[in-house]
Amino acid sequence: MIRIPLRSLPVQSFSITLNGRGYDILIRAVNTLASQVMCFDVTIDNVISVLGQRVVAGTPVIPYRELTDNGGNFVLLTNEGDLPDYNLFDISQYLIFATQDEIDAIT
Repeated sequence: MIRIPLRSLPVQSFSITLNGRGYDILIRAVNTLASQVMCFDVTIDNVISVLGQRVVAGTPVIPYRELTDNGGNFVLLTNEGDLPDYNLFDISQYLIFATQDEIDAIT
């Protein structure tokens, strides 16, 4: 399991190489009628995999296992399943990259 540092910003992007694959990630806060949610765009090796995926705490960011043939996925961990909130990134909410076995163990 690898913890990926985030900044407490409503919009942020970064690139990272994990298990030999290049990831470009954009995280942004989106206001809805009911609340603010966090959404992710994920590009893997220059191929768009996820656009505007709403992040649910403790749930893999990339929703389709066939897109995670590298053996890992991203998960945003929060206290007690709280809604993701960029103000709490790297304070009480953390982004991790983990294997499916590791994800199964923590969710």
